[in-house]
Amino acid sequence: MRSKRYTFARQNHRLSKMKTAYVLVDPTGGRLTSMAAVSIASLRDLHPDWPVQVCVDQDSEATVSSSLSHLDVDVRVIPCEQTQDMHKSREIKTSLIKRLTRPFLFLDIDTLVLRDLSLLVGLPGEFLIAPDSNQRKRRIRDKPELEEWFRLRGWPVADMVAVNSGVWIARKADSVDRLGELWPKLWREGITDNPMDQPSLWTAVVQSNVDLNLIPDRYNALVLRDPKLMRTAHVAHFIRSLALGGSLLDDAVESYRATGVYPRQLIQAAIRRSDPWRQNAEPWMYWKSGHFTKAAIEKGRRMLRLRANAIT
Repeated sequence: MRSKRYTFARQNHRLSKMKTAYVLVDPTGGRLTSMAAVSIASLRDLHPDWPVQVCVDQDSEATVSSSLSHLDVDVRVIPCEQTQDMHKSREIKTSLIKRLTRPFLFLDIDTLVLRDLSLLVGLPGEFLIAPDSNQRKRRIRDKPELEEWFRLRGWPVADMVAVNSGVWIARKADSVDRLGELWPKLWREGITDNPMDQPSLWTAVVQSNVDLNLIPDRYNALVLRDPKLMRTAHVAHFIRSLALGGSLLDDAVESYRATGVYPRQLIQAAIRRSDPWRQNAEPWMYWKSGHFTKAAIEKGRRMLRLRANAIT
């Protein structure tokens, strides 16, 4: 028998368009703006009528408005007290629930929408979000590296499944109002040189008693942590792509910066390959994706090339 949640989603998958929000702090209009453009274009490729709102700081407004004008987005300035770009970004992100009209879907700029999101926006719940690290059974108390972080702030360790703030939906509800007030407040209290937004979100979720719905991993698939998730991912989240330099998102951003065109064929090819890596990836990347034969073949080719070069 189909679950009630599945039936609800099937009945509501053709709901009206879902506003989608991004946060972008990039006064120079550099790589982060290109990354946001690629992410927005991937969303628009599947949902061309969904309105997109890009929330920026005052310093980024002019460059972002100019750089993203071809994508027909609404650029909204959010006042910031912080001065560092990363801190501004987190300040804006944590305040979105109380600043934007709900419901809306939030996407981090290091995401690519690969498959339809209609069933996602039809799911029930007041606040919809995916587990962190795609681990549905890992609770925050199982993260010993964060215990000291909570203790120094005098906060109890939130007793809940750790969730990832890269993809979520906020709807109209009193409990979400409370969450929207608590998240930025707790983030300001807990801010450090590394302005993480997730511990304050976890604490705000517990204190607000919000109706939390854990959405399927495919809607926030951390594909560099578990590349096999690319096989079913609707939203691929390249959470470490800036450091790795070998992902599909890196490839897509570089292509976009060179041509100014959304690299649809490049992304479709990666979907067919079911891996999150750039073209002509390293053998270990294919191995990590579960493409063992391809990894072995590529490794063999590279060894033959090295042998040939040594002979010549």
